[in-house]
Amino acid sequence: MTDPMSDVLARVERFRRQVEEANEGDATELSNLLADLPESVDRARVASEMRGRLTAVAEALRQWLSTAQGGEGAAAESAVDLMADIASALRELGDPSEARRLLELVLEERREKLGENNRSTLTTRNNLAAALRDLGDFSSARRIFQETLDAMRRTLGEEDPETLTAKSNLATALVDAGDVTAGIDLLSDTLQARQKVLGAEHPDTLVTKSNLAAVLLRAGRPNDATPLLRETLQTRERILGETHPVTLTTVNNLALSLANSGHDVEASALMDSAISALLEAYGEDHPDTLAALNNRATMAARTGEHVLAEELLQRALVGYRRILGPDHPSFLTSMNNLGVEQRSLGNYAQARETFEETVRAMRRVYGPSHPSTLRAMSNLAAVLNSLGQDDLAEPILRDILATRSQNHDPNPSDRVAALLRLSAIITHRAGENGGAEVAAVRREAIPFMEEAVRLAKWKYGDDSEFTVEVVRLRNELTRSVADFENEERADSEELNDDAAGSNKES
Repeated sequence: MTDPMSDVLARVERFRRQVEEANEGDATELSNLLADLPESVDRARVASEMRGRLTAVAEALRQWLSTAQGGEGAAAESAVDLMADIASALRELGDPSEARRLLELVLEERREKLGENNRSTLTTRNNLAAALRDLGDFSSARRIFQETLDAMRRTLGEEDPETLTAKSNLATALVDAGDVTAGIDLLSDTLQARQKVLGAEHPDTLVTKSNLAAVLLRAGRPNDATPLLRETLQTRERILGETHPVTLTTVNNLALSLANSGHDVEASALMDSAISALLEAYGEDHPDTLAALNNRATMAARTGEHVLAEELLQRALVGYRRILGPDHPSFLTSMNNLGVEQRSLGNYAQARETFEETVRAMRRVYGPSHPSTLRAMSNLAAVLNSLGQDDLAEPILRDILATRSQNHDPNPSDRVAALLRLSAIITHRAGENGGAEVAAVRREAIPFMEEAVRLAKWKYGDDSEFTVEVVRLRNELTRSVADFENEERADSEELNDDAAGSNKES
């Protein structure tokens, strides 16, 4: 009996040879393979196995399109469609950089052949913006999403499904760029429009409702998010069944919302039931099962169960490495979370190794200025600080702050954390003995504390507990510098008095 996995990969390899050797092949074959895999085959695992072959197919198509016979006609249009399919598959595989390169080529071809405002051209622009968002280029993503939405409104109409998708994508980009309120407003408008155009139970409507709930959670409004998730869960249980992966993902999201509302017991019970159902239905080597393990680890960390959190993250990492590979975003996120738990347990040496590996991988996959890379660097600096290696932590923190100041920072809380830690390291380096030198070193930390206060007030408000604590630390630092300077000034005046006394005539 033929193994379904082997059969699928053989079909992909046959298609690759068709393209490379004969410049032909059915342009729908790849998308059909990805959309209609046998139930016995794990789609994510197939995609992971296909990664190198997809890139080879895309390169062959690119070269063929550049030839005289490849530039025109139905075959060329099919080749461009296939490149767009490959880009989508590579994004799902966690390779947004290659996806971006292909989408830029597809966009160029579609603009030339179909025109700027053609539906396919606009969809490609939307997908390119999504790849840029994956790469952490939130400013460019937001700009292209906005331009695409404006063009779709003019060309396709306000209520066209593609326009509503673009609207939802722009809302997500606004949130990524730190404008959470605008993102919530736009997602709310999109939800109302999709309910009107598609119906309350359409999959796209339910996705928008889930996305809105996720943004409300991010904005610290779990009481508004929970009802939306309960409604979504009830609908998906009825339509898809209680053990469908999408249903169980909704269970996890509802549990996270409940946890943020302080309902830890109910949240833990929901997550445990979802994990049990996923394990029974799909096994441990399924992306949704692994995501549920990762979420349960987050819940365990919230309730102080750091040993359990570490065990769950180790399980998730083993699975992610096996089915998605060590460069996939899900693997990298779990590895970063594992380092956090190791540090919480006081296993600083292990945490350092984990964060160093995470930083290397994220630099390679995302680049040095991606928010996830900077967050992992900040975690590495924190564990170095815990190990007493401030001489290694300080340049990392300065690098993080310099990079964040050059790029739009969508998460000021990360920058505040880096500012506070750097200020603490500088203050510690200055020592406690007093004198002008100590005051001069401590004074170096004041601008970092001032910026931390400004960002905390902007992010959390003047009266939040966190802001009040940051202000207290800033005041304590400035007061200590003033005290040291006054002490040094008094000592200097005393020395001058002594010198004047020794010069008096007897």
